[in-house]
This record gives sequence, structure tokens and C-alpha cells, in this order.
Amino acid sequence: MTSRKIALITATPFELSPALKDFQRANDQFITLHTGVGLVNMAIQCQKLIFQHQPDACILIGIAGSFNTNLPLNAVVAVQHEITGDLGVWEDHQWKDLFDLRLADPDQFPFNDKKLTNPHLDNLYLRMPAVTAVSVNEISTDANTIDRYKNTCQAAIESMEGAAFHQVMLENNIPFLQLRAISNLVGVRDKKQWSIPPAIHAVNQTCIDLLNNGLFN
Repeated sequence: MTSRKIALITATPFELSPALKDFQRANDQFITLHTGVGLVNMAIQCQKLIFQHQPDACILIGIAGSFNTNLPLNAVVAVQHEITGDLGVWEDHQWKDLFDLRLADPDQFPFNDKKLTNPHLDNLYLRMPAVTAVSVNEISTDANTIDRYKNTCQAAIESMEGAAFHQVMLENNIPFLQLRAISNLVGVRDKKQWSIPPAIHAVNQTCIDLLNNGLFN
């Protein structure tokens, strides 16, 4: 079996459990990277990782807020489409993104209909929901913003790094997967209603199971 170099990427150290950090699989080499929170950190650190290590595949592991009550706490999803939610302008009481402003082509690579789409999911045979995610610089609490992401963007989850990860992987032609576990409902700021440690456990265990079953082989 050909040896593979797989990067396990998280925004923060606590999103990668010791079990996954110490994961071993015959013939494979694993690299771990904590990028820091946010789109800029994710883009810079992923590009540095690719330059220094030239991985065969990358997995982003993390937690996310859900717009959809049908996605319960601790559920694990794979992100198929990513959208940057807050890059644009409010003009005439209407949100306009870079594509609406004609500052970018919605169908020019790496974009497809304004989205950064993972083309590898169909070949990975994942038994979990494949969702659309929105990446933001400001965690959403405003009802109108939440409604726009949920209904206009058709986003199921929200994070602060996913779009940068997708774009860097697409630009460098590296197979990738973004796994997220639901830690909270978007807009709910009462941390007593959140489920961070169980969500981290769930997404890490899912990643281990996928790797044990030959993910990216």
C-alpha cells in the first residue's frame, strides 16, 4: 500500500483530541496543524503547511453552530459547499456580496455558483449529511443576519474558517474533507445550552472511524 501524508487541521488545539492526535495507521504519516481562529489564519497556515509538507490530503476538524434544529447537538456533518457570508456591503437596505458587486465572477474557479464546493465527497462514500456552510468573521446573533444565511444562502451551519480551507485546497488541487460537529444553535449565546466537549469527541471519533476505514485510500 502506498504511503500517504495526511494533514489533520483544526482552528484551535482543543478541537483535536489526544486520541486523534496520536492516531496511527500503517504506511501513513499524519501531520497536525492548529491554525488559529478565523479565515485569514486558516488561509495563511494552510498555505504554509502545503509549501512545507506537500500533504496528499487534508482534513479540517472542528465544531460549528447550526441554523437547523433538524441537526441535533453533537451531530457530525461533512461540508460540501462553503460561502463567505459577510464579505460585501449593505446598500439600499440590501446585502450585496462581491459577486453582486461584480468584483468577482460567481463561476470562475475556484467558485461555482458563488460557492466553494468540495468535489471529492462523492468518492468518499460518507454516511453523514453533506451540508452548505457559511463562514463569517462575526459570530451571528442578529435575527436578520441569521435569516439571510439560513434562507438566502441555504446554509445549514456556521463557522469562522471553512471557506478559507476550501479555497486553499481547491487552488492547490489537494483532496480534502471538512468535518464539523454541532456544538450549538446559531444565535443562542447561553453557553449552558452548548455542547462543546461532546461535539469535539463526536467529530474526532468520526474522523478516526473514517481513517480506519481507508479514507483517501
